[in-house]
Amino acid sequence: MRRFETLLALLAVVLASLAALQIPGRLVFALAAIMILTFICSLRLRAMIKQKEQGGGGPTYPDAADRARQIREQRQKRFDR
Repeated sequence: MRRFETLLALLAVVLASLAALQIPGRLVFALAAIMILTFICSLRLRAMIKQKEQGGGGPTYPDAADRARQIREQRQKRFDR
């Protein structure tokens, strides 16, 4: 998440908090918070779709057997000194 998206999400939280108070115009605050969150959601979805189209799937994790083998090799290197 980019910095401006984080700041916009924080603004949406502040506006939603204002909407919870008993003040005139609280519906406007609630609608603004919803619009900001919808905008951020569309940005994140667009970025995910673009990343998927470019072949940049999620991070790849080695399986447990590979990780155990790597740990054994590193341990063996340490103790062979």
